[in-house]
Amino acid sequence: QASVGDISKTFRAYLIIFPDSESRLIELAHALFTNRYETVRGALKERIPSTDLLAMLRGLWEDATAIDEVISEAALPAFSLETTRDIIKQHIATAFLHLQNEISDVLVTHSTSNEKLEESQLQTAMEKSKIKVSQGCIDLLQEFRHLIDGNTELLVKLKDLIIDWVQEGFQDFFQKLDGHFHLLSGRSTGFSQESSTVDFVQIDKVPTVLVLMLAQLCVFIEQTTIPKVTEDLADSFSGGGARSSEYGPPFVPGEICRLYRSSGEKFLQHYINIKTQKISKLLNKRFSTPVWLKHKEPREVNMFVDLLLLEFNGVVSEVKQILPGLIRRHRHSDSTGSTTSSRSNPMREDMLNRSNTNRSRSQFLENHLAKLFEQKMEIFTKLEYTQ
Repeated sequence: QASVGDISKTFRAYLIIFPDSESRLIELAHALFTNRYETVRGALKERIPSTDLLAMLRGLWEDATAIDEVISEAALPAFSLETTRDIIKQHIATAFLHLQNEISDVLVTHSTSNEKLEESQLQTAMEKSKIKVSQGCIDLLQEFRHLIDGNTELLVKLKDLIIDWVQEGFQDFFQKLDGHFHLLSGRSTGFSQESSTVDFVQIDKVPTVLVLMLAQLCVFIEQTTIPKVTEDLADSFSGGGARSSEYGPPFVPGEICRLYRSSGEKFLQHYINIKTQKISKLLNKRFSTPVWLKHKEPREVNMFVDLLLLEFNGVVSEVKQILPGLIRRHRHSDSTGSTTSSRSNPMREDMLNRSNTNRSRSQFLENHLAKLFEQKMEIFTKLEYTQ
C-alpha cells in the first residue's frame, strides 16, 4: 500500500546502508511491477474502456520511471514497455472478440424465436443485426483512436505497433466472423454450393431464417461495413510499418469483400437447399407411406395440402421481410423497364408467345383439376384451395 515515493526513498536508503543489496532490490522491484501489471491483465477479462486502460498503464509507466531513477539496473522502463505492449495487444484482441459475441447473440436471439415474431418484428431483427455490425465497428474504431491520440512517451513508442494491430485486428475479425457465420448456419466452410446433400437432423436444428439473415448480413458487410471501416482506417490509422513487408498489408478490404460475397451466395444456396429438402421430405413422406393399391382414394389430403401451403407461405414471409430490397427492385424494374416496344424485339416477342402457350396449357389443366376437386371436395381440402 506504500506510495511509489516512499518505496523510492526506501530503496535509496537500502542502497546506502547495504551496498550489496542491489540484486535483492531489483528482484523486489520486478515482483512489485509484475503483480501490478497482472492486476491490469485481470481487468481485461471484462471489457473496459480504452481511456481507463490508458490511465492505469500511464500510472504504472510513471511509477516505473520514478523507481528507475533510484535503481536503473532493474531496467523497469524497458520491462514496462514490453508488458504494456502485450497488454494493449490483448486489449485490442479482446475487444474484437466481444464484438463478435455480441453480433452472434443478436442473430441467435431473434432467429431462434422467429415463429413467434410478427412480420414487422422479423424485419426489425434484421435491422438490429446490421446496426450491431456497423455501429460496433465504429465504436471499436473510436475506442482504438484513444490509444494513439495520447502524446505520452509510452504511446509514442507504441503508436506504429498499435496501428498495425488495429488493421490486423479488423482483417482477422472479419475472417473469424465469416467462419462463425458458417458455424451458426450449421454448415462448414468446405460446403459445396452445388451440393444439395444436407443431413436432415442437422436441417431440423438450424433455424432457416437465421441462414437467410446471414446471407443478407454478408451482403451488408460487403457493401456497407467494409467500405466504411476502410475509410476510417485510412483517416485515423494510416502509417504503421512495424509489420514486416514480407507479410503484405495488414488489412486487405478487397479480400474481405470477396470472402463475404462468396459466403452470401453460399448461405442463400444453403437456405434454398434446406427449404427444398424440407418440402421434398414432406412430399416423400406423404406419398410413400400409403400402399396406393389398397386405397381407392388418398386420405388426409387436406392436412397435407395445408402443411405444404404453410411451408410455402413461410418462405414467402421470410424472404419478404429479410430481403425487402430484392422485392422492391424487382417491381421497380418491371414498371420502369425499357421503353422499346416489345414488337421491335423478336426475342421478347418469342418469350411472350411461349408464356401465352404455357399459360393456356396451365389454364386447361387447372380447369380439369377444379372439376375433380369439386367432385371430391369432402376428401381433398377447403374451398379456398381448389384453384
